[in-house]
Amino acid sequence: MKIVVNVALNAFSLLEDNVKQLLTAEKSLLDDLLAKIAEIKQSQTNETNLPGENLGSQKQPSNNDSEINDPDTDNDKNNQNNSGQT
Repeated sequence: MKIVVNVALNAFSLLEDNVKQLLTAEKSLLDDLLAKIAEIKQSQTNETNLPGENLGSQKQPSNNDSEINDPDTDNDKNNQNNSGQT
């Protein structure tokens, strides 16, 4: 989207002055749009670079990390341990 806005602004700069005067409102909208795109991009960059907030780098819990005692899984573990014993 940013490329399209820049192309439009470059095309505007090539226009004659009398045509530019007729299109000042449209140019203002393009300038505002370009600023908003930059603001959103910066916001996204800031969100992904927050210290301690990067969830992608955190270790995902495994079954072994769980401290919760689940009776169903505890029984399954006991049955597995006892299955080889007579």
